[in-house]
Amino acid sequence: MIMRITKLFTIISVVIPIYLITSCATTQPREKLLVGTWTTHKAAPYLPNKKGVPAITGMKVTDTTNATKHKTGNEVTADERQARQLQRFIDRQMRTTMKLNADKTGEIFFPGLTVNVKWKLKKNGKIMMVKDIESNQKKNLEFIFVNDSAAMAIQPTDAGDIIVRYRKQ
Repeated sequence: MIMRITKLFTIISVVIPIYLITSCATTQPREKLLVGTWTTHKAAPYLPNKKGVPAITGMKVTDTTNATKHKTGNEVTADERQARQLQRFIDRQMRTTMKLNADKTGEIFFPGLTVNVKWKLKKNGKIMMVKDIESNQKKNLEFIFVNDSAAMAIQPTDAGDIIVRYRKQ
């Protein structure tokens, strides 16, 4: 009788942890859809409809390196500088290819540069965190939709948010 109880206890102590590990190790449906090579189809500035957020307008940034502070005519507003920087991000994004592997590693191909990354999904697959392996920089992509052949995500940048539409190759 004691042998039978010991044997039953041994089987239960092995089966329950294995069941718990395998049941929690399921992949999200979006992970399967995201594995593959993605190219940027369209990119544009993302302008959310937020009420009550004041717009930054009319701020002048001047070159104050001269002690005389005379007007040179090269004044650029902060909005213009931010718009130019955002356009550079968009132009760079249009030439980018992203390859995501099933083992949650990947490569992002910029013109003349390849970045090795690790990625994971958060918040039920709505946000993908991409981490550069070499520099440990983290970027988040917030997905609007994902299907077999296309995806749309919001990518935050220093100059503002970009909405990017990807196509699967």
